[in-house]
Amino acid sequence: MLNNLTIVIITYNRPCFLKRLLTFYQEFKTEMKILVLDSSSSESLDNNLINQLKSKNITWKRYDQSIFFVDKISQGVKYIDTKYAVLCADDDFLFPTSLDKAIDFLSNNNDYSSCLGLQYKHKVYDFFFKSKVAFRRSAIGGSGSSEELCSERVFKYLSGGTVYYPMYAVHSTEHLTEIWKETGKVVSDWGLSEVFPCSVSLCLGKMKVLKIPYTTRETNSFTWYDDSRKKEMYSPNKVDIVKARLAEIISKKDNVSIFKGIEYSEKSIDVLLQRTLNNGEYDSMLKVINKRNKLKEFIFSFITKHATQAVVFVKYYIIYRATPLKYLSVKTGDHLRDSLLYNDCSQSENANSRKDY
Repeated sequence: MLNNLTIVIITYNRPCFLKRLLTFYQEFKTEMKILVLDSSSSESLDNNLINQLKSKNITWKRYDQSIFFVDKISQGVKYIDTKYAVLCADDDFLFPTSLDKAIDFLSNNNDYSSCLGLQYKHKVYDFFFKSKVAFRRSAIGGSGSSEELCSERVFKYLSGGTVYYPMYAVHSTEHLTEIWKETGKVVSDWGLSEVFPCSVSLCLGKMKVLKIPYTTRETNSFTWYDDSRKKEMYSPNKVDIVKARLAEIISKKDNVSIFKGIEYSEKSIDVLLQRTLNNGEYDSMLKVINKRNKLKEFIFSFITKHATQAVVFVKYYIIYRATPLKYLSVKTGDHLRDSLLYNDCSQSENANSRKDY
């Protein structure tokens, strides 16, 4: 079914990550199509990357560097000519075999608008001058969303009840186009740029999480915004515009009055803001989490640098046992490992472009 799928890659000034991802997908020699929405500067391109982008299964669309990524997607989805599509960040990997199963599920379950699977995070470490790839499960304990009402699914997601979200799930192209058409109308800043399209997706149908490895994502440890920028992203005016449109969608999908739609929309987004915006309890929790993460990073770094080779081997073996590789086909696992080990990209490239992604 992959001949009926387009992978939509959004990228900005991260040529190493883009080359790495395209190489990974092209190794499978499937008939799936790739649409690259690129707002990078010309200086970030090289001949090897340009040649990759000219491959017959790739459509490469260039945009001005100043374009907001929401506008880039809302404009770019018109170039999709397959029945199904999926968004993919340029520093992530979606597994083709899992995409195929997601398409199969959606084709047999019309009440679902999105389908994805288990998520992992990856990082390349040096073990005594030899590079190894480590993985860890993310979104542990997360679930899909099978509630019958749109308002219930949206509230479950925005209140943190699902952990998983459909931003990078497989959708029908019809649904994906509608999602980003709506998002392009009302979202003008980063704060709600993933929240709103995910909410629209959940209004269009249920979300399925298959119990199979679906994606592995780059481990990022940087933050590009501060409290002042966060307040700007979630300004009352920007939030009210999104609330109003979400209320209209809920009212239509659940067949309730606009007043009920407003009630459900405000309830859902307000609980999100309570979880997201800074307050004393939330700040304290973040500080504890950050301290724990830093301690874990320090301990892991210390072990990998100073432990004996035997200890390092055991450590890596334990990590490996928890990775998606043992659940993937040999072909997929080999391509993934090779992509990460032989095309390890600089985190500075990632961090420097993230805010304009």
